[in-house]
Amino acid sequence: MRKIFLLFVLSIFTSVLFAQNCESYFPQEVNKKYEYKDYDKKDKETGTTVKTVKEKKDIAGGIAVTIEEVSQAKGSDSTNTIEYTIKCENGQMSMDMESMMMNSEQMQAYEGMETKVEADDLTIPENAKAGDDLGGGKVTAEVYNQGVKMMSMTFTITDRKVDAIESVTTTAGTFDCIKITSHVEFHMIMNIKMTITEWYAKDIGIVKSEVYSKKGKKQSSTVLTKIE
Repeated sequence: MRKIFLLFVLSIFTSVLFAQNCESYFPQEVNKKYEYKDYDKKDKETGTTVKTVKEKKDIAGGIAVTIEEVSQAKGSDSTNTIEYTIKCENGQMSMDMESMMMNSEQMQAYEGMETKVEADDLTIPENAKAGDDLGGGKVTAEVYNQGVKMMSMTFTITDRKVDAIESVTTTAGTFDCIKITSHVEFHMIMNIKMTITEWYAKDIGIVKSEVYSKKGKKQSSTVLTKIE
């Protein structure tokens, strides 16, 4: 259960890129690839994710960017691919979290069954500064088989705030980032509480993220390692 939760957390938090300006905190250059490495609590590599900007098009009041995300566990020959759209309309950016969740590896196990998903948007202001309260959100999913509920999952994000403005260096380069922390509660049979710390750079999106247990111990991390 904890492994499933951590995989879902990393998927959500390395992909949820929202802003109030179409030039902030998200990638837009078509065909550009962003490689990420996942690590466990002992900093041992556990997998790789490559995000590619597949399409960018004009829509009423803004733009829409389609992202393809291919993940592979270390030592595995199989991959998991999801695709989702990030929209910026009238200065407000949002991502299709419902599509992202429906296409996640966890939900694919229920293929063919009736699913219901509700998701809130998250936001990051264009000129975010230390101390900003970013608000929270919730994602819920239910799966039914012939009218019988098979699974219910809730992912609640609270206390999102900008802690600081920091420079982050990885093998992909050095980036000026906003540091965001969030409290997260995941419910699927049992409750799991976590704290997420993320670093976002303009025109890039997520640069690094870390997941901590309720007791403050690091459980996993994801780092941007290459841009090409």
